[in-house]
Amino acid sequence: MFQCSSSPFLPLFRFSTRENEAFLLQNAKKYTTELEKCKAELDKADNFPENSNTEVSKLRQQLLKYNNDLAQAEERAYNYEVNIERYMGQNVSLLSGLSFANNLSDHGLTNFQFERRKGAD
Repeated sequence: MFQCSSSPFLPLFRFSTRENEAFLLQNAKKYTTELEKCKAELDKADNFPENSNTEVSKLRQQLLKYNNDLAQAEERAYNYEVNIERYMGQNVSLLSGLSFANNLSDHGLTNFQFERRKGAD
């Protein structure tokens, strides 16, 4: 791959004015050529098809898919935890109701008889 590079100017005070001018013209030509090469590389990169089938783009797509799958799995796990907590709360409520009903039956009462007796008090 072509890389753009820049080189520092030589100290100009070592040369005469005419030599400085020649040196600067040579550098201008050199850097103009290098700039044109860099622009060509940029144009080539800009025109690179986005839906290309390179290994890097395939790996990038695969990584994106796995990240999306992971996010969905984490959301499902969170929803499961919320449901478990809700069901556990309902289970405790049902168990306390069942315990109350068992206490009534231990005393020979049904819930209906208990309500009637409670209302009579």
